Amino acid sequence: MAYTNFFEAASEAARAVDRTANSDNFQAKIQNLLQNAGKIIKPLVVVGAMIATSTLMQSCGSIMSGFDNLDKLVARDYFKSKGFPIHSGKNPPNIEGTFVMSPVALEFNSDNRFAPPARFSDIHITYVYSEDKKGKNVLSACTVKIGNDVFTSDNVTLTGEGDKFTTTKTLKGFSGGTNKTYTVVISGVKDLTGIRDIRYGLREGDVIKEQYKNDKGEQKTRNIAGYRILKDNDGRAESQAIIDARARQLAAQKAEQERLAAIEKRKQDSIAAIEKRRLDSIATVERAEQEKQAEIQRAEISKAVASGKIAGADLESFKENKLVGYKHKKTGQVIIPAKYVLGLDFHNGIALVSHDGLYLQRRNMNYKCAFIDPTGKELTAFKYNVLPYDDFDFWDERLFHIAFASPEFLNVRTESGGANWGLINIKTGKEITPFKYQERIKFDEKGFAKVKQDWKFGIIDKSGKEIVACKYDLIDFISISNMAKDDLVSRLAADINAALARTGDVDFAPLIFNESGIAMVKNRFGIGLINNKGVEIVTCGKYEQIRGFFDGLAAVKQKNGLWGFINTSGREVISCKYHSVNDFVAGYADVIECYYHGKVATCLRGKNIIIDKTGKVVRR
Repeated sequence: MAYTNFFEAASEAARAVDRTANSDNFQAKIQNLLQNAGKIIKPLVVVGAMIATSTLMQSCGSIMSGFDNLDKLVARDYFKSKGFPIHSGKNPPNIEGTFVMSPVALEFNSDNRFAPPARFSDIHITYVYSEDKKGKNVLSACTVKIGNDVFTSDNVTLTGEGDKFTTTKTLKGFSGGTNKTYTVVISGVKDLTGIRDIRYGLREGDVIKEQYKNDKGEQKTRNIAGYRILKDNDGRAESQAIIDARARQLAAQKAEQERLAAIEKRKQDSIAAIEKRRLDSIATVERAEQEKQAEIQRAEISKAVASGKIAGADLESFKENKLVGYKHKKTGQVIIPAKYVLGLDFHNGIALVSHDGLYLQRRNMNYKCAFIDPTGKELTAFKYNVLPYDDFDFWDERLFHIAFASPEFLNVRTESGGANWGLINIKTGKEITPFKYQERIKFDEKGFAKVKQDWKFGIIDKSGKEIVACKYDLIDFISISNMAKDDLVSRLAADINAALARTGDVDFAPLIFNESGIAMVKNRFGIGLINNKGVEIVTCGKYEQIRGFFDGLAAVKQKNGLWGFINTSGREVISCKYHSVNDFVAGYADVIECYYHGKVATCLRGKNIIIDKTGKVVRR
């Protein structure tokens, strides 16, 4: 086989070395390859190559050392066959400095350990120049740093022309826990900022296992080299000096931006501080005015509290540390400190409070409640309750509201009284009735209230005096009117509207006595009438039926079925002798006479008469 140039022959020789280092006729093959190369090149070159090859074969150590330059030739030739740019020439550019390939991508791989476009760590390439013996500044060393691995070479071949160059070197270093040697070929175009179109070729020796048969036909395993071509993905290995200069520039720009930002911040902080002082000044003036007004209000409230004129409606309850107190609704000023376990809202000028827990069940009723006024004065001892004697399991404001007998009096119960009720004066806290009544007491607008004891009814006044003893089965209102019957509907409507218009925390009971001070009562003998002094003006059982008063007279019916009329004193002014009667209107009444046959009264049909209030017949 003939070779066209020395590099081709040398490359084939190196490849032969890779594949036949262990073969029996190793030296013969190398000799044959170099002899074939001599067919087309000058004898002098062939002799030089043969001498170099002969030197390599003297020993294993000298073989590996001597093949250093041959490895370079092989690597260059192999990479060139894969499109790798190899720049020849004797006038290469000065490439002194450090250059950074980043990002690094795989362009070619001779084995299957990696596949394009695999990414690799950044590659830092440093070329060092020094003076030779003739005083010329020449390339003397190269360092390659990949991640934490650093490889160096002081035997670097540099070729090229103009701004294009190719370097070939054998790098030695420590990687992956072992010492390694690589043949590296780097090509590119030098410019002011770095190296463009850079390619990084790497030849790794003895990294691939290959099966082959020797001259005797025996199956053997040998190590062969692997080749890899890397490129800078953006097409340029930038000079470290440029990178450092740009970093310094960026750092200076950042420092300047930070300086300007700090100046602007100080300016804004100064403006904000001035604005804050202005707003604080305004707020201080406003707060001072508010405090002044609040102080005036507090003084007025304190004065009202001291004089006892503050209203319960102005207060609301609040809690502090699980205790209840009362404060002014508008100002929030605390009027009564939080010191009660239980505190209901004010109704009609008083509030129910207790220092004890809530004993709400019937078997464990809390009889340790008291009543306070809006100044916080405790009006009573802590011995009352307003709950009914039933199984209530909660406090309800309505239970307090309905406990009022009137604006002045409150229904309460004591432990000694059991289920019975009595009254206290909410202004003084004085008990005005004994605790003996079965139902809550409710006064009417005239100051009278029905009471119930031992299932009998009586009447008390606002002093707590029983003006009517509890002896009647029924006490009821009896109407009275001096108007025509046609006007009664209007009168009832007016009464209803007046009741609806009535305001206040306390409702009143229906009236007991009419305008003449008369009420109807009933006992086991029958019905009767009493006056507001408690006197029975019509004895119970005297009449079977008593109607309301009209024109001052009320129709009454005896047990024999005959009708007559009584006045507001209970005196029978028109005797009971009529079969039926209508009420008096404008001084007259329409009645039906009766005739008697023996002891039986019968009605004379169709004969109505009209009588006046004396019983005189004015028309038949």
